[in-house]
Amino acid sequence: MRFLLDPSLDRGRVVISKDQTVIALAPTVQALAIVSRAVVVGHELRAHPDTMPHVRRWIIADAKRRAGL
Repeated sequence: MRFLLDPSLDRGRVVISKDQTVIALAPTVQALAIVSRAVVVGHELRAHPDTMPHVRRWIIADAKRRAGL
């Protein structure tokens, strides 16, 4: 997945797309749990530069949870 910084997005908002089509829009980093499948299958994730570190931490924690670690 490509991670793009997009300052045009509101802080906290995350957009996930696949094949140039938005497949999920999370209004907050915490809402990523609802769209976690999109995180797995998406090709691109855009977030505000201030939000991206939180998104990356959430993805790592979710991957560990899925792996049972």
